[in-house]
Amino acid sequence: MNWNSKGWKQAAREYREQQTQAENRQGNGQNSKPVLIIDTGELPNVAEKLRDILAKSGMLFDRGVPVRVIAPPDGGLPVAAPLTNHGVVRMAHQLCRPLKDGKNATLPDRVAALYLDMVGDWGLPQLVGITSSPLLSDDGSIRAAVGYDRDAGLCCYNIPDLSVPNRPTKQQAQAALAKLRHAFRTFPFADATRIYDTELNVEVVDPNASIGMDESGFLAGLITAVCRQSLWLAPGFLLNAPQISGAGSGKGLLARAISAVAYGVRPRPFTPGNDRHEMDKRIVAELIEATPVIFMDNVNATLLRSNTLASIITERPSDVRELGKSRMIKLEHASFVVLTGNGLSVGEDLARRFIFCQLDPRLEDPESRPFKPGFLEEIERRRGELLAAALTIWCWGRQNANSLKPGIALGSFETWGTWVRDPLAGIGLPGSGRADPGNQGEGPAPAEGRRAL
Repeated sequence: MNWNSKGWKQAAREYREQQTQAENRQGNGQNSKPVLIIDTGELPNVAEKLRDILAKSGMLFDRGVPVRVIAPPDGGLPVAAPLTNHGVVRMAHQLCRPLKDGKNATLPDRVAALYLDMVGDWGLPQLVGITSSPLLSDDGSIRAAVGYDRDAGLCCYNIPDLSVPNRPTKQQAQAALAKLRHAFRTFPFADATRIYDTELNVEVVDPNASIGMDESGFLAGLITAVCRQSLWLAPGFLLNAPQISGAGSGKGLLARAISAVAYGVRPRPFTPGNDRHEMDKRIVAELIEATPVIFMDNVNATLLRSNTLASIITERPSDVRELGKSRMIKLEHASFVVLTGNGLSVGEDLARRFIFCQLDPRLEDPESRPFKPGFLEEIERRRGELLAAALTIWCWGRQNANSLKPGIALGSFETWGTWVRDPLAGIGLPGSGRADPGNQGEGPAPAEGRRAL
C-alpha cells in the first residue's frame, strides 16, 4: 500500500475492504449477515423480508406459531418454545443486520408483530413432535434419525442403538412379553393374580397365571407410547386407583416408567387446575411444546370432560385456541397422553379415547409397602433392552399382520388396532377389541372398566 500524503485515503479504503473480506470468510463478522433495511413507510415489506431470512435459517419450525427447539437446562429432551415479539427481535439481530438510515437499528416491535401475524405463511417446516424413540414404518422396519426428520416432521434426539431381531418369531415375541411383565411385576394391577415374593418382601404379579385386563391395559399403553410418534392417531392412557385408598399405589411411578422406556426421559406432570378452562389452557401449552408425552396427574374424584382433550386424541390437525389470543390455530401433534387419578371417571365423549388400567394395592395405606428404592433408575438403566422387547412384539405383529386375527375396527384408531392391539392379542393378552370401558349408558363411563384392548 502507498501511504504517502496523496494516496493514504485510497490505501485506507483498500485495507478496510481486505479486512471486511477476511471477516466474511471467517463467517463471524457483522458484515457476514444479510442486511435488513428498515423503511418506516413499508413495514409490511420489511416483515416479509424478515420472514425470508428466518425461513432460510433452519432454526425455526411451524407449530401453529413459529417455534424454536431449545434444550432445557436439566439435560432432558428439547422443547418447542413459541416465539414472542421480543423473541423475533432477538432472532432478527442474530441472523441479520437491521439498518435504518444507514445506521444499525433495533428491529421495531411492529415488524415482529407483523411477522407473527403471517399465520400459515412463514415458510417454515412443520414440526409434528419431538421424540427419542425410533421411527417405525408399516412394513415393520425400524430406523433412527438425528435432528429434524422432514419425512416424519419430527425432531429426533438420543435414539438408542437397539438389538431387535430382523424377523422375530412368535416365541421371541412371547419372551419379550415375559421380560416386560417381569420388569413391572411389582405394580398392583387390580385384577391380577398375585403371589408373595420372599426376595422382594412384597406381592408381585403371578407370571404363571392368566394375564388380567388391567395388566393387559398397561402393556397396551406401553407399546402405544413406543409407537405413538409414528402413528397418525392413538388413544390416550388412563391410570386409575380407588378414591379412598389409591394414593401411593404407584400410578405416577408407572407413568414415569413408561416414559422412561419409550422416550428415555421422566415426563413433566401437571395438574388439571381449578376448572375446565384452566385445564384446557394447560393442555394446549404442553401440546405446543411438542413433548412426546403429556402427563396430567392427580385428576382425583372427578368426572372428566374436555373438548380439547377429546379433539387432540382423535383429530389431526387439531383446532386449538392460541394462548393469550382469541384466534384458533391448526396444530399437528403426536404426543402420548397419560392421565392419572384416584376415583377418576371420564365423560362419554372421552371414554372411547382411552386405554384403561386400574391399580389396587388392597391396603389401607399403599405407601407402607416395603419397596426397595431405585426402581425408576433401574428402568432407565435397562431402557435399551426393554424398548427392544416392546419393539420385538410390534415388529412381529407387523410382519405377521396377515395371519393375526383382527379385532373390531375402532373409529380413529384403526391403524393403532393393527399395530398395538392385534399383536398383543396374538401372543395371549385378553381383550374385547374395544378401547373404551364398555359403558353403554348415557352417563359417565367409569375408569374402572376392564376393556383394555
